[in-house]
Amino acid sequence: MKMKLIPVIYFGFTAMDCRFSSPMLPWIVSEIRKRDFCEKLSFGVECGILQAYNPDFELQFSHKINQMIRFSQADLDPTTFLYILKDDNDRLLYCYMYQAQTPKDVSIHF
Repeated sequence: MKMKLIPVIYFGFTAMDCRFSSPMLPWIVSEIRKRDFCEKLSFGVECGILQAYNPDFELQFSHKINQMIRFSQADLDPTTFLYILKDDNDRLLYCYMYQAQTPKDVSIHF
């Protein structure tokens, strides 16, 4: 089966302590946004792995779905979403933030 890629804007990520709690989420989003970074990527999910590609279809990163411990969509803009990834090699969590073109693009993959 061929992986369906959806275009997204990648805002970046931030590392955080493993004692993350939900009230910290607005601060984390603010931390990512203040870096003023954005990159056009396309991503898809295949065999339990999210894969992100640049416009030249070069793999930029891949994340195992089973290492994602939280997913969230923005209340005011359901095209903006993030997920928190647990790294088994260290005691940090990583939050990655994106914006899709439509809310349907988000719901298809998550």
